[in-house]
Amino acid sequence: MQNIIKIASVAALTAIGGFAQITGEVRGLVLDPSGAGMPNAKVTVTSRATGESRVMETDAEGRFAAQLLTIGDYEVRVENAGFRSATTRA
Repeated sequence: MQNIIKIASVAALTAIGGFAQITGEVRGLVLDPSGAGMPNAKVTVTSRATGESRVMETDAEGRFAAQLLTIGDYEVRVENAGFRSATTRA
């Protein structure tokens, strides 16, 4: 099994078209130990307050985005065959 996957994530706030509702977004880049982007890695973004999760895969360059999230703290977990999983907070 290879070294841990590296996760770079960015959290952003988005106001939706004049409404009072504000949502957030978590975007990130998943890299292998050599610094190359990891396509098709499983990414799970979980609200630490509610336990609600969103599951997605990274694109061909290793990027992912979870949009329209309730504002709060999130845990981001990445898994890919042949690598140890990695978890960070966003």
